[in-house]
Amino acid sequence: MLNYYSVIVLFSCTALGILSILVHENVQLDKKTKRRFYETYIVVALAAFAEWLASFLNGAPSWTIGIHVVAKCMDYILTPMAGVLLVRQISKMDKWQKVMWVLLGANAVFQMISVFTGWTYYVDSATNYYYHGPMYLVYMSVYIVSILFVTYEFQLYGKQFAKRNQASLYAIVFMACAGIAVQEIVGSGMRTSCLSLTFGSILLFIHYSQFGQQAKEATLSQQRRLIETDALTGMYSRYAYMDELNSYNEMEELPENLGVYVIDINGLKETNDSMGHVAGDELIRGAAECIAKVTAKFGKCFRTGGDELVLILSLENENLEELQQEIVEEVAGWRGTIVDKMSLSVGYACAKDNAGLSVEELIHQADRMMYYNKAQYYRQAGIDRRKQQV
Repeated sequence: MLNYYSVIVLFSCTALGILSILVHENVQLDKKTKRRFYETYIVVALAAFAEWLASFLNGAPSWTIGIHVVAKCMDYILTPMAGVLLVRQISKMDKWQKVMWVLLGANAVFQMISVFTGWTYYVDSATNYYYHGPMYLVYMSVYIVSILFVTYEFQLYGKQFAKRNQASLYAIVFMACAGIAVQEIVGSGMRTSCLSLTFGSILLFIHYSQFGQQAKEATLSQQRRLIETDALTGMYSRYAYMDELNSYNEMEELPENLGVYVIDINGLKETNDSMGHVAGDELIRGAAECIAKVTAKFGKCFRTGGDELVLILSLENENLEELQQEIVEEVAGWRGTIVDKMSLSVGYACAKDNAGLSVEELIHQADRMMYYNKAQYYRQAGIDRRKQQV
């Protein structure tokens, strides 16, 4: 029996040591998460060692009685704590965790008092054998509450995953609870609690490394989508625009089929001044909708400023001027609920006709054309923009 249990404890401690190395080498885990893993492994290993030592000292010479009692005290303090530490790896501290830690603290005090009173356990001074005390059920109640708490927290944690990814979580809870239950029901002849907690730790690390990181990556991906999307128009944001420019700057040469458009809404300031910013926002959204209908299939549409829109497109047989005309026709048919018409100034340039230019230089060329067309628009409308800007 001793050899069997010694092998179990040796295996558990070795497995926990290897897990600690894997945690240390995992670059995806932050320092706080790593510390929580280490704390769990240390407590599981100490609980296993304390239980093994208490078993080893049964019937040992009388001078070891004090060590025997302390080992059992450590066992009763640390074993319920191990499961709760597993929960700390997957969830933030909430009110139920705080309540659980208060209960575990009270249990620790109770077990230390039992060293002198024998309430939960005692070691017979004549035989140096361990026995349950008259208040052993108090300890078992704490143990059962900790198991229920772990089950509840893992069930909550599992809700963020698809059903197919929840199996490993249920396996962790089953592994931990089954091993503890078998040992308590069968008795000291079947030492399975430390083994089950070790396997639970292994499964949790595997789950966290796989699905936990996937959940983090999904959250980061969602956050990235939010900052890459303009809230008003649904177009790509200025952040995404800068990222796109960087990707083209890394190329040795721009693709020949690259075409860029710079678009500005005519009369937006006048609309804001005379009809309010709600009307101005309607114009911006309307422009984005019209442009997206025509050009979204060719590339990306960005809102880089108030009424400044930039298109970076991959065009094969499409003619830049013809595409501009399609945009103008789409805009001509647009009607808003506040504003009944809209006009755009458009400039464009393509890499094929401007070999050697960077993407910023290409956009600058399109920008110059757009400002020329905007000046033409105001001139034809008889509007002096200098007076408007005062």
